[in-house]
Amino acid sequence: MKSATCATVATPIMATLLATPSLAQDRPLTVDVTEVYRAGGVNAQEWAFFGPSLQASFDEAGNLLVLDAFNKRIVIVGADGRLERVVGRAGEGPGEFQQIQAFAVWRDGRFAVPDTDHTAIQVFSPDGELERFVRWAGGARTLSSALHHREIRADPLGDRLIARGVQGVLVEMMNFANRRMGHPEDDTRGVDDRALEGLNVSGDVTASEPILQGWRAPRPELQLEAADLEDWSKVVSSLEDRYFEPGFHWDVLPDGTIAYSDSSADW
Repeated sequence: MKSATCATVATPIMATLLATPSLAQDRPLTVDVTEVYRAGGVNAQEWAFFGPSLQASFDEAGNLLVLDAFNKRIVIVGADGRLERVVGRAGEGPGEFQQIQAFAVWRDGRFAVPDTDHTAIQVFSPDGELERFVRWAGGARTLSSALHHREIRADPLGDRLIARGVQGVLVEMMNFANRRMGHPEDDTRGVDDRALEGLNVSGDVTASEPILQGWRAPRPELQLEAADLEDWSKVVSSLEDRYFEPGFHWDVLPDGTIAYSDSSADW
């Protein structure tokens, strides 16, 4: 009797699903793309010979700003594809770069570039002039501090950056290297890699505050000792993403709203 009842109930449900073939189906979209200009390439002009690992962003005027970390510079390309200016060069002075790997662009064309060896965030005007040299809180140059600003966005509502944190195990690794090299450890770790913090760059020293904490899948806490850090197989395994674990993705909208995606659903 139970089997017959189940079959009777299931039949109309299956019929309903089969009658709606569009349910949960992908809908292909077509996009017409018109090339406006190109920058870079084998036959590019000298100013467009970029190094690897580029980052790029537009301002509201349509200018393209390219962080060329390999060549220690910011290249600004106008909306017509022509070179507007090159900002920065390798050096130890203000407005020069030593160790850079990320930048953030405000809509009005200002941009900020964290520099590990300067232990500061340099803020530039739209015309490429250095506005402020903002020291990191604490002031100590540590290897782990380089990791704290590798993914940043400009806050459109003011002189603030939105920064994603890093995995705690990376900080432990860097602190271990600091100890070996005689550098101080980093005791201002900020938020982790599933969280965002605001960095105020309106003054002479950065001021940070947590903004949000994303969901993290439960996992055992990993405590690495000095001996463990010399066993790279254990370190690498601790950094591997787990299959089917949702990523943490985020961005800042033009009105200052922060959009992010992760998951706390129980599947």
